[in-house]
Amino acid sequence: MTGLKSYSFIGYLTYLIQGTRVTSLAVIMPILKEQLGLTYESTGMVFSMGMLGYFAGSVITGLTLEKSGCKIPSIIGYIFISLGMIGIILSGNSLFLSLSNFICSLGTALLQISLPSIAKKYTSKTGKILNLFYSLFALGAMLTPLILGLLMNNGISWKYFYTVMAMSNLIPFSIMIRLKIIEDTTHKEKNPGNNYSFLKMPLFWLMCIAVSLYILTESGINSWSPMVAHDFLGYKNTLAGILPSLFWLGLFLGRFISSRYVDKVGKSKWLILVLLAGIPVIFLSQKVFSNFVIISIMIFLAGIIHSSIYPTLQSLLVDRIHKGLGYALSIFASFGGSGGILSGFIIGNVSKHFGIQNGYFSIFYFFLILFVVVSLIFIKDKKSIK
Repeated sequence: MTGLKSYSFIGYLTYLIQGTRVTSLAVIMPILKEQLGLTYESTGMVFSMGMLGYFAGSVITGLTLEKSGCKIPSIIGYIFISLGMIGIILSGNSLFLSLSNFICSLGTALLQISLPSIAKKYTSKTGKILNLFYSLFALGAMLTPLILGLLMNNGISWKYFYTVMAMSNLIPFSIMIRLKIIEDTTHKEKNPGNNYSFLKMPLFWLMCIAVSLYILTESGINSWSPMVAHDFLGYKNTLAGILPSLFWLGLFLGRFISSRYVDKVGKSKWLILVLLAGIPVIFLSQKVFSNFVIISIMIFLAGIIHSSIYPTLQSLLVDRIHKGLGYALSIFASFGGSGGILSGFIIGNVSKHFGIQNGYFSIFYFFLILFVVVSLIFIKDKKSIK
């Protein structure tokens, strides 16, 4: 295969596997909770350790990418993901489970920052190829709960699925080792210190806070909706596990639709409109209805509302920062990871003390704060382009 074809195949399979990992842990968590005797607090810690791993991976990749190149972080990322998935299979207590999720998520961050940075070395159409990658990510996230539900409904352990995914990860790993990456040495900065000038921009920090709040609400719905349906409403694991698929279906369709309009409307204005429309939707999606059909519809609509927030924030950052973009994207991703850490910690502790229905509803309050932050982004962005 040519370099572009090899890279494309690596990306498709990598993002497909990463998509399966995003929703699979939420689906099997009710089972792990029963088998390992996890409390809501320790369950929140497992999710938080995963996001802490992503945060750590984002920081490490940002600091090392310029010096070591893209290949080494990618190779290490594949190894960590496989080890983490095997660790989850072998986990016998909350500590080992948390550590395994940390390792797995650290590897995910290494790949999600290093792989996109390779794209421009093979094609000028980076937007097209990266959108295709994220489409496979969404596909994996959508199908995994359905596949796991079908397997478990027929008496097949989720551990077989995790084993296949861990072994499949070795395919892109083996191709990456042999891939020859063309290093670009023609556009190095003469004044590296200028790469950090974006740190003085209030708009940059507002975008970082916004992505942290976004990940907090997105991961909260994705991770905790199956447990609400199972623990509070009494639905079977196989039925409760459908909810993350519906959420990711909303994300997938919403991104497809928004890609046609976001540039025409304007990025900051689009964010305001989406979040304004999202306030009643997220309020209703976090209310625990006894009817599973209503819950499913609201989770799907919550996915549509969330769908364009992350890519639009990232696109706005790319448009507004001209020097040190790689470092900026790394910090941006780190803030996203911190939101995931807070999500597990906050929802887990509120659920422990006030019930899982109230822990789950706390997501709505953070969505309101996100609306306020995006409103400030809209105001700052209008001033910056005048």
